[in-house]
Formats: sequence, structure tokens, C-alpha cells
Amino acid sequence: YYFSDSIIIGVVYSKKKARQEGELQYNGRMTECAKYSFWYTLQSIAGMQGEMLRCDTPLMYRGCVATGDLVVDKSSFLGPAIDEASECHACADGGMVWLAPSSIRCIKLFQDTPTALEGLVVKWNVPLKLGSKFSTMVVNPFEICQSEAEMNSFMASAMGTFSGDSLAVEVKRQHTECMLRRAFSETKLPDQDK
Repeated sequence: YYFSDSIIIGVVYSKKKARQEGELQYNGRMTECAKYSFWYTLQSIAGMQGEMLRCDTPLMYRGCVATGDLVVDKSSFLGPAIDEASECHACADGGMVWLAPSSIRCIKLFQDTPTALEGLVVKWNVPLKLGSKFSTMVVNPFEICQSEAEMNSFMASAMGTFSGDSLAVEVKRQHTECMLRRAFSETKLPDQDK
């Protein structure tokens, strides 16, 4: 769904169906469905970020990933997940999609498969507009890259999205570049598996 310049990705799973299939519970939630839904959401965001950096007019996203109950009815979104997302999405002082507090808790779902998130998210102290930092993870826009040359192209495209001489824009550019350099260094390319 698109709201002006905002995008909402909602992944829904049926708790009733998960119970019928006998899935294990984690804090009252169905682990396998929740785990896959969370992973799929992160993959979708990474892919979208990467595709937008491939465009003739590249875009760099700023936002957050919030998890929890969500009711969707045509164009209405209600629940704790949308409340948290609306509170946090524009707080980062840079172009990055970061995990809100509810999503950090979802990382525990991957205790038995920690490599599932390797390269998809990167630990980062997200600089906030309030002047503080929030220790969390960011979605890695280089996740879909097939080569170092493509990663370099993504980096150049991302940095080209910042224009203007204002202090606010320069601060966002610097914060984004630092995060991207970290993500770049933690990205494992397909040919590195060999």
C-alpha cells in the first residue's frame, strides 16, 4: 500500500491455521509462521531498496520495520504494529530502514538458525533526529547484489540521492554513508560461497 511517499508492507499469517498444524509457541505466538513472515518481510524490503537503487532516478528509503498485531481493511490499518511504525518511521536521521523495538524481539525467533539473517540485516546504532542513537539493526540494501561492481554502483546511486547544501541534508548524507559502508563490508556475495 502507498500513502503519499510512504509504503506499508504487511505480512499476515493465520494463528488459527498455525495452531492446527501444531506449531510451537514463542511468547504466545506461532514461531514458524511468525519467523517466516518476518524473514519474508525483510527480504522484500531489501529487494525493494535494491531495485530502487537500480532505477534511472534512484531512491533511498527511510523507515522502520514494526511487528505485531495488525488489522487491514481496504485502506485502514489498525493495531500496535502500525502505531509503532507511524511513531518511528521518520525518526532516523539518514536513509535507512531499521528494526523498531518490536522487531528486535523477533530476532530471538532465529536463535536456532542465526545464519538466516546473515547479510540481510546489519547491527547498527541508528542516529535519531533527537540527537541520540538507537542500537538495533538495519535492512541491508546490498542483499540483492551479485557482484562488488554492483555494490559500488548501488553506493554511488544511494549517495547521489542527496542534494542540497543544507546542514540537515549533509548530516543525513553522512549518516547514510556510514551505515552503507558497514552494510557493504558485511555483505556476502554469491561467489564468496565457493
